[in-house]
Amino acid sequence: MSSNRRRFLAGTGTALSGALAGCTGFILGNDALEVSANKATVAQSALDDTEYEENTVEKVDIERTFEVGGQERTVVASNWQAEYDRSVNVSGFDSFRGAKFIAFSTPQVEIDIADRTLNPVGDKSHRDLVKLVQDSYEGLEDVTGVGEYTTSILGSQATVGEYEGEATFAGTGQTVDLTLHVTNPVAHGEDFIVCVGAYPNYPPLTDGEADNIETLFGGVEH
Repeated sequence: MSSNRRRFLAGTGTALSGALAGCTGFILGNDALEVSANKATVAQSALDDTEYEENTVEKVDIERTFEVGGQERTVVASNWQAEYDRSVNVSGFDSFRGAKFIAFSTPQVEIDIADRTLNPVGDKSHRDLVKLVQDSYEGLEDVTGVGEYTTSILGSQATVGEYEGEATFAGTGQTVDLTLHVTNPVAHGEDFIVCVGAYPNYPPLTDGEADNIETLFGGVEH
């Protein structure tokens, strides 16, 4: 565990760690414990180089309620998700905004309560993190791992899982083969950063979009 990771412990009849000083309402079960991440976005220069455009940057709250000693404890983690996309042309399809890139930030915090841990991405596999892009599709099926490589994000080396699958794009109904690039969680400051890139798997589009995703990885800001 890194020195700056926030880790809160709670248990029946057990004193909480000093990190929870001032959180009496949470200790007593009267108030929710709220933890927040800072935004992770992509630099405008990287967007210009790849012709990606900002779609949404929004806060995503994850709330969990636990029972400890007959009392409920609620934890709310405020995350940020920035989504970018661009139009692609695939033979046999109308032009559509089928290339996606998502930067997701979440508090680098573990809260161990009644033997359950709230940490949205810290212990997730690449395959679990693929779900971050599922809202962009009406269906994402037959996802298969095809390899791994490393890249640099925010000055740290990140392992990237590469996957292939089949997706139906929301709003268009078009079903295409898809390539996904999913990073492991990268610790930066007091947050974890996860990035996901996705695009139709149709040469010659594939090679160019792989380069674009690499540029976007390098352009992440936090």
